[in-house]
Amino acid sequence: MIRMRDIFAVVLVFLAVASLADAATTKIVHVMADHGEPFLDFLNERARAFEAKYPDVEVEVFAQQADYTTKVQLLIASGTQVDVLDSTHSFMAFSFTDSLADLLPYAKAERISLDRDMLPFAQLVLMKEGRLYGIPSQLYGVVASYNRTYFDEIGLSPLRKLGDEWTWDWLRNNAGRLLKDTDGDGVLETGAVTFSSSFINVSPAVHQAGGSMFDSYIHPRRVNMLHPAVRTGLGFYAELTQRGWMGSQSFFTKRGNAINLYATGAHSSNFTPDGDVFEAVVQPKGPMRRGAQTMFGPFHVPAASNQQEWAFRWVAFLGMNEESQVKMMEATGRIPAHPPTLRKIGNFLGYAEPHVRDYLLQVTEASMDADMYPHTLTQAEGAMRGIFEPAFRQVLNGTLALENFLETMQNQLQVELDKLWAE
Repeated sequence: MIRMRDIFAVVLVFLAVASLADAATTKIVHVMADHGEPFLDFLNERARAFEAKYPDVEVEVFAQQADYTTKVQLLIASGTQVDVLDSTHSFMAFSFTDSLADLLPYAKAERISLDRDMLPFAQLVLMKEGRLYGIPSQLYGVVASYNRTYFDEIGLSPLRKLGDEWTWDWLRNNAGRLLKDTDGDGVLETGAVTFSSSFINVSPAVHQAGGSMFDSYIHPRRVNMLHPAVRTGLGFYAELTQRGWMGSQSFFTKRGNAINLYATGAHSSNFTPDGDVFEAVVQPKGPMRRGAQTMFGPFHVPAASNQQEWAFRWVAFLGMNEESQVKMMEATGRIPAHPPTLRKIGNFLGYAEPHVRDYLLQVTEASMDADMYPHTLTQAEGAMRGIFEPAFRQVLNGTLALENFLETMQNQLQVELDKLWAE
C-alpha cells in the first residue's frame, strides 16, 4: 500500500531535481526592436534550433516596439536581464557610453575569422581599437535602380552594361533622353532621376566626390561641411533638380523617373510578374569613386549582461551561420550580411519569383562593391536633420545659395555635435 508520506517524499525529490535542472539552465534574453512579425518568427525558430544544439541553454525572445532604446536602458537599470539587442539606434546609444561588451575574445575562442565572416566596411563601425562590439544581422545597401523596360523602349543601353561609363557625366549627357512629357504641358510624366534629399541619405554624392560630411562614421566630433567634396556632392544633387531632370517620387509604380538613386532590396516587394522590369546597379562614379551607404542592424550585447559568452554564441549563430542567414532572407526578404553566404546567395533564392530573384542578386552584388561605406551613426542625427533638411530644400529649389547653406550648416551642425559631447 502506497502511503501519502511516501508520495510526498517523491514529490519533494522531484521538485528538488527540477530546481537543480532550472539552476543549471543558462538563459539568454534577446529584446527585439521594431523589425516586424516575420523577423520575430525567424528569431523564435532559430531559438528552438539553438536550444536543440545546446540543450542546457534557453533563449527568450520578446519584442519591444515603441521607444526601444529607452525601454531597454530602463530594463537594464532596474536589474532585469537583457543579453542581446538588435537596433541600430541602441547600438549607437550604447556604444557612445561604452556600455557594450567586447565580443572579440569570444570570437577568438570560437576560432571565428572576422576577415572571412564580416564585411570590411561593417568593421568600420562595429570595431574600435581592437574591440568588437556587434555582429551584422543583414546587409541593407543603398543602390541605384533603373526601369529596364523603359530603357529598352527609348533605345538606351542598360546601366548594368555601362561599367565604368556609369558616371555623373553619363547622367548629364543622357538625362534629356530619359525625359517624357507626353502631352506637352511642361509637366513630366517621366523624369530622368530621383534621389532622397533627407539628411541621412545625401551622403552618397559627397562620398562619390571623395569626402564625407563628418570626421568619423561613428560618433563624429567634427563637421566637414566646408570641404570641397561636400560642396561638389551636394551641388550635384542641386544640379539634378535645377536642370529639370526630376520627375515624381513614384519610381516603381508609375514611371515617375527612369532612375532611382535611392533603392534597396526591399523595393522588390513592389514588383509584379507582368509589370516593368527593374534592375539594380552600384551608384554612379563621381569625380573620385562610386558607392553609397550601407546599414547592418547589428546584434550587440550590453556590458551589463551576465551571459556575454552565450549571448555571443547566440548572435554568431544568427549572423555568422549560413543556415540562419538564409532563413532570415526567406522569412523577411532581408539580404544576409555573412560574406560566405553572400558569395553563393543565388543558390538560396529558389523561393523567389525569377524577376525578384534577379533583382535581389543585383542588389547584393552592388551592395558588396568595394566603394560602399557605412552609414554615419551619431546621436545628434535628429537635431541635425531638423536643421539641415528645410534649408537644403531651399538649395534644391534655388532660393538659397549653396555656399551660404554650407557656411550656415558648418556652424549650426557643429553646435549640435559639441552639445552632444559636452553632456
